Amino acid sequence: MKKQLLAIITVLALCISVFVACSPEVKGTEGLDYYLLPDGTYGVAAGHAAYLEEIVIPEEYNGKPVTQILLAAFYVAPNLKKLSIPNSITVINDRVFETCTSLKNISIPAKVTEICDKAFSGCDAL
Repeated sequence: MKKQLLAIITVLALCISVFVACSPEVKGTEGLDYYLLPDGTYGVAAGHAAYLEEIVIPEEYNGKPVTQILLAAFYVAPNLKKLSIPNSITVINDRVFETCTSLKNISIPAKVTEICDKAFSGCDAL
């Protein structure tokens, strides 16, 4: 009986370790929302990460590049102080950070080719 229990526990431990090893590694902040765009890349929005002070946008999601910060993506992020934007981002859409009054630190990568209307409106701490 003890040998069977030990064998079952060992098999379960192996299954869990294989599952964890095969799962994609999360490189960004948990809770962000991702949307597949027509060009096959992803756009990102705050999602459940909206109340964090620091957010890291990953370069990839599901093996595809994250290229846009979507319309009003962090509009509902009143506590956001620091945002890390990866080099894969090329577009920062309209009103992305509007009313992010706590935002103090942001670096915009050289690959960003478009910053849309009122993207930083109301970011008084920048």
